[in-house]
Amino acid sequence: IVSNGVAAALPDAAREGLERATRATIPDLVRLQRVPDHLLGSWSIALLLQLACYLGLMIYVRASLLLLYEARPVVATAGAVIVALGVQILWTPGARFLYDPPTLMFGAMLTHAIAKERTWELLPLLVVASLNKETAAVYVLVFALCGRGRIPRGTLARTVALQVAVLVATRLIVVLVADLDGPTSRHDNFIRDYWDVNIYRFAHASFWMHGPNLAAVLVATVLLLRKWSAHPLVIRASWAGVVVLFLATRPTGPSDLEL
Repeated sequence: IVSNGVAAALPDAAREGLERATRATIPDLVRLQRVPDHLLGSWSIALLLQLACYLGLMIYVRASLLLLYEARPVVATAGAVIVALGVQILWTPGARFLYDPPTLMFGAMLTHAIAKERTWELLPLLVVASLNKETAAVYVLVFALCGRGRIPRGTLARTVALQVAVLVATRLIVVLVADLDGPTSRHDNFIRDYWDVNIYRFAHASFWMHGPNLAAVLVATVLLLRKWSAHPLVIRASWAGVVVLFLATRPTGPSDLEL
């Protein structure tokens, strides 16, 4: 929607210039993806947005490493680059969708906002992240776990209730828009009919048969459990959110998975 909207808003000369640049820069990728001529402008913008999301991911991972682990700037920068490159290896082949890079970026942004205790940032971030993908709802749990003992109980309960209400309203709007559009695309049906599959897709059996994914989870688990109490609260709470998603998984998820 964003890509099409931006493409439609661009002056004809700017859109045509972008299309020419895309054909000249990455002609093999355009042919491989079989991009129709009338969608090349939107496709180019979508590609730029994905690259921007990877940049945003690196910025917020670096900021979180500096904040939570007091890493040296060079180490934090290297860690951010490793994360951005590593997800390319860890993703199950053929399982990446347009919403995946934004999901990573919004996750890093939400984690950083919770770590900085910027409660006022969370609500708009949750709305935008939920419009992208409903798994953003797990950060309400992360916020609630981090807020216990730090935020007055009544204030925390009201804040969490507001976050949940806004997320539900946001998802209802998405479902309504999908219903208005009709079942014209896989993603319409994906949102309306496969809500639970979309939430729990990464915990299917084939995930564990994909060697890099299994190695990444094992390494992350060992590193976390080695000195569990020494890790920042937001990191421990985030891992708890992953466990909740995993335990709630149906055994009949799709085979095209994401980490």
